Amino acid sequence: MAQDAILFRPRDTDTASGITRKTLKRLAQVLDLKESEVIHKALAKYARDNLPQYEADDGPLTGAQHKAIRQQVVRKHGKAQLAESLFVAPETQPSAGSKAVRAPARTR
Repeated sequence: MAQDAILFRPRDTDTASGITRKTLKRLAQVLDLKESEVIHKALAKYARDNLPQYEADDGPLTGAQHKAIRQQVVRKHGKAQLAESLFVAPETQPSAGSKAVRAPARTR
């Protein structure tokens, strides 16, 4: 056995975290693969779904970096207004003395 090889022990029963040898054989037959290839494909999918697909960054920005970004934004765009969300418009309150306008009700 190769030095970097690992032992795979199937479970006695199928569970959310493991499968029996019978299930492994059924998967291999359905997918027309060897049992070892079924295990490799399952692990590859698990890795794609759970491991980052990019290099880790240097962590949160420092105060100096935030300040430099704000200065560049002001230089390029002037005074910017902070938005809490890009997707929700801020609620506007009618000013005192204004008349509310109501759309006519739809008829069916």
